[in-house]
Amino acid sequence: MKKILFGILSLMFLSGCLNHQKYSLSFNYETGLIEKKYYDIRSQKGGKEKDYSLENDWELLKSKISKEFGSEYNADVIKPVKAEIYEENGVLCGKETFQVQLPKAFPSKSAIFEKIHGDNTQELDFKLINGEIYLFCGSKEVESTNGEILKTDKNNIVVWPEEQTVFEFTVNNNNIGGESLLPFYRKEKELNPAK
Repeated sequence: MKKILFGILSLMFLSGCLNHQKYSLSFNYETGLIEKKYYDIRSQKGGKEKDYSLENDWELLKSKISKEFGSEYNADVIKPVKAEIYEENGVLCGKETFQVQLPKAFPSKSAIFEKIHGDNTQELDFKLINGEIYLFCGSKEVESTNGEILKTDKNNIVVWPEEQTVFEFTVNNNNIGGESLLPFYRKEKELNPAK
């Protein structure tokens, strides 16, 4: 199984069932293309779950993502393009691609970031302040970015000039736990090699 729709994964991170080690975002303001990447997707029992199992989380993931990819956005504003899960460096990863239809129709570039992170599953906060775009990451370590990294005792912040057109960053979640869903992906790929 080469590719599976991946979209609603970000919503399920809210439930505490699924998590990931790293999250990356790339956004090109000129083309409107957005890529979200999730690295090392795992299942973890939530505090009040009584019927938790890895199998249930795998089936839930497949069910939700195949039916609801991009449904959190109005396709006239942010169009879902492609979603996939794949194996990379021995871990399960996912990638979502979206197209912002009219980037210049947004009041600011930070407003686009706020729209694509409106669910706040990544606990990232974007602000436009005095001609600069700020990404507040909290305690999440910024692994890479094409912006400037500022660190305080309690926060990691990325800053880009407002005129920047390509924005990229990768953050670590610092709290990876649970069990990998990679064995389920491999098994399904083995059973359905054409997908």
